[in-house]
Amino acid sequence: MTDPEIVDPQAHADDTVAVVAVTTTLPPSSSATRSTTQKAQDTARNAYRVARMILFVLLGFILALFVFRNWEDVPLDYVFGSVDLPLAIVMLIFTAIGLVMGLLLYWFLARRAVK
Repeated sequence: MTDPEIVDPQAHADDTVAVVAVTTTLPPSSSATRSTTQKAQDTARNAYRVARMILFVLLGFILALFVFRNWEDVPLDYVFGSVDLPLAIVMLIFTAIGLVMGLLLYWFLARRAVK
């Protein structure tokens, strides 16, 4: 903040120049107030985000490669009929069903453990 010290011109009538002293106090920078531990935690958090993004990109690339390599049609027979779908789509559908079932089981068991 700026705290100007104004000199009264009547008090110094014989002086030709009035001196104004300005003192400035700068707030400490955000990096100066953060501790080394906080900086290390921020760096680790950012590194984790970058690693997670790289992992997702890599998994997306592997998934796309899987889909393109397994695009031949296979018959899917179910109770009410039959349909021809690409093998990759069938596998992704059943993987998604398994994932949802696993998450629901985890959710129910976690809820029961809390009670």
